[in-house]
Amino acid sequence: MALAGLAALTSLGALLFLAWSLRDIRATPDAIPAWPLGGVIGCV
Repeated sequence: MALAGLAALTSLGALLFLAWSLRDIRATPDAIPAWPLGGVIGCV
């Protein structure tokens, strides 16, 4: 039960982080960092 909750929080955090990164990419189209994507994929 606790493990499922932890997994849900982790995935939610990853989604929020990805959304924040995409928002930053739209704000500055010249800089497209690949490290947030790698971090999210690494967490999964």
